[in-house]
Amino acid sequence: FFIWITQESTIKYLEELISATAKGKETVIPKASSPDRECSLSNSIESVFSPRSPRQQHLQVHVQVNNLKSSPIGCRSPPRSPRSTRNRFDISSSITNTLSLNTNLISSTNTNDAASDSNINPVVFDFDEDKIKNSKTVEIPTFYKPNERGRGRLVRIPGMEDNLENRFVDIRKHFDSFPQGISLNHFVPICKNVCNFPSFFSAALFKRILEQQRIWEIEKVSVENDDTEKRIEEKKLSNEQKKNEYEDTDEIDEAELETLTISFETFCTFWERELEPYDEIERFFRLVKRIDREYIVGIDFAPLLVELLTYHPGLAFLADTPEFQDKYAKTVITRILYEVNTSWNGRITLRELRKSDLLKVCHLVDEEKDINVINRYFSYEHFYVLYCKFWELDCGHDFSLSKDDLMRHGGHALTRVIVDRVFTVLATINVHEQDKKDNDKDKNLIGYEEFIFFFLSEEDKTNPTSLRFWFRCIDIDGDGVIRPWELRYFYDHQLVRMQSYSHEVVPFADIMCQMHDCLVPNTEGAIVLSDFLHPHRIKISGMLFNVLFNLNKFIAFEQRDPFIIRQQHEQPGLSDWDRYAINEYSRLAQAEEQRELEESCELNSWESQKVNDYPY
Repeated sequence: FFIWITQESTIKYLEELISATAKGKETVIPKASSPDRECSLSNSIESVFSPRSPRQQHLQVHVQVNNLKSSPIGCRSPPRSPRSTRNRFDISSSITNTLSLNTNLISSTNTNDAASDSNINPVVFDFDEDKIKNSKTVEIPTFYKPNERGRGRLVRIPGMEDNLENRFVDIRKHFDSFPQGISLNHFVPICKNVCNFPSFFSAALFKRILEQQRIWEIEKVSVENDDTEKRIEEKKLSNEQKKNEYEDTDEIDEAELETLTISFETFCTFWERELEPYDEIERFFRLVKRIDREYIVGIDFAPLLVELLTYHPGLAFLADTPEFQDKYAKTVITRILYEVNTSWNGRITLRELRKSDLLKVCHLVDEEKDINVINRYFSYEHFYVLYCKFWELDCGHDFSLSKDDLMRHGGHALTRVIVDRVFTVLATINVHEQDKKDNDKDKNLIGYEEFIFFFLSEEDKTNPTSLRFWFRCIDIDGDGVIRPWELRYFYDHQLVRMQSYSHEVVPFADIMCQMHDCLVPNTEGAIVLSDFLHPHRIKISGMLFNVLFNLNKFIAFEQRDPFIIRQQHEQPGLSDWDRYAINEYSRLAQAEEQRELEESCELNSWESQKVNDYPY
């Protein structure tokens, strides 16, 4: 279309049509005088026809040219979608190549305008039907199929191998040993080998199948009774009432779960309805979320982590400390929300889940015996570092931090103004769904989950999540653009710290020049988030935030350690947070061993002193 519309003959032809329309004359199809005119003419005939679905292969159209009234809207049909013209190889023969037409075009002369418009002569077009029938037609594939998810987004669509008919023998083999139904203790092979879920998903999958079974039984009874009035009343219920109804009716407690079994027929029904129509990501999404929701909240991951803590060999040492099991589960859930829930509203959508690597990491955790080998989400060493850092700052040990507590982070590395902004931004982040109902929440305090958001962003400013967090902090007016006055507001406080430490003062004008040279914004004096996230600049753009409010890291960057640079080149697969966690865990572990050794020595000394004082 764009090739045709830019041709000189087409432009001239359109000018003639516009001129004739402006004079109130009837528009007629001109005689084809050149190949270009034939091209425009073919498209003119085609524009008369209404857009058709690619599925329609035969069309009979009778057009009488002189009946087309001249009006700004009615003389031409709407332009076709670019997708429908993408498969046209020859514009001049597009009609005969894409549709098998049985046309009978009748033209008539316009005697009233023959004298004034001598260059526009009506003509009768006659197509050879035999040539049309024998010509090779172009088959346009159907580009949209209802209920077929993911087409066009590079998402794998379940193939024939996931059909129940092809998996029937494999499923039957697992149920042959359990004719009365399979229990939870024997469900792991089905979860892992048949459904392709990690083994610690087995309890959640087992419970979901039983919940769906109860819902299907209720639906079946409702259909059999044909209680129309009751259905109408149910539709009038509010969403909150439906949610309460689901919680009261369909919830299965843990004690009941141990005694129930799943039959072969029930599992086949579940496979047809909940597994076969979806790809692996959507299966995971539908399993984790509640049935009455279209999103995942943090608490939905709790059953998975309970199974992981119970059966994973890398976490067996936590069996005697349930309080730390709870803290580890909270840390993993918060890290998942931090990276997967990019909107930070506490609700993970299917779109966000597709863009993450959460399911892949879950499979790696299931296969790996050492939990610390997996750096993403589940590492115990990372949890240890996060919890110890929070405990060091929590002077009152009430599991909350004030602004004064956070000021002590990194040896008072942060300025007061950025700490205030951190608390403001953290107040807008919803870590847990139930926090939305907590209107009495003290905005001058942050909890352990909010601290994880801050600490991960502070120690690794080379990933999109942390850059998005600090961009929000610097963007005071929240318009999505960082301007010089906002940069100067934070840098003025940094200048005072430089002067107090007798550090070389860098003028703000030099800082602005360095930022523009590094980020290369499209508009001078207006920095947007995409400037920080550019693939060529994302590894160094975060350092500009340290220039504004973290003096220790700013000085460390100016005095770059060659050992650290060499370490980064030797371990390119590790992020800045991974390297920090390795070093900090080693330091904290050594300090803990030293403390235990000192306490042991003091205890031995006290016992020997007690023996000497009381020899009998």
